[in-house]
Amino acid sequence: MKKVRLFVGIEIDKILKSQISASQDELKKHVIKGKWKDPLNIHITLKYLGPVPIDRIETIGRELERLCSRIHSFSLRLGDIGFFYKAERIKVMWLGVRGDLVQLNDLYSGVENSMEKLGFERENRDFKPHVTLAQNIDFNDDGPIKLDFIKKSDFEIIHVKEICIFESVNIDGKLEYKIIRKYPFKNQ
Repeated sequence: MKKVRLFVGIEIDKILKSQISASQDELKKHVIKGKWKDPLNIHITLKYLGPVPIDRIETIGRELERLCSRIHSFSLRLGDIGFFYKAERIKVMWLGVRGDLVQLNDLYSGVENSMEKLGFERENRDFKPHVTLAQNIDFNDDGPIKLDFIKKSDFEIIHVKEICIFESVNIDGKLEYKIIRKYPFKNQ
């Protein structure tokens, strides 16, 4: 059976992706090296599922549909810049999320519980909602000082009205995240 690499997440609209791309361009001025996330791939991950047989997508979808029938829409906004480290190096540079975090955490827990019922392993780390900007970053000398502009950025509000199943596809050596299913919330 053919497998596809899937994750569940929140789609980011084009206007916000454009704002994030502009922030990445500003950050690049202060970085010696790094692998930048393609703005078209930007999203908020709720649950990484990994390689999944294609015949399981419908079952996953039914669980997500059931969950979303109980969820109301909410709003988020991107916040301050943050980092995940590995061996004292910046592994991931990201923008944090603020706003209706109680609803976001409830949604995350619902996705975790729904997927666990289907045999997917629970995440063993705390949920840290974010949008990845870049990986394996090395700043030049003024880089960390110049990050303040992000705090002043007025990012577009994210109106969360649905969740999506994304497929991660490798096209000519480049990852592309395609939405294969959308699950609207109760009040949509």
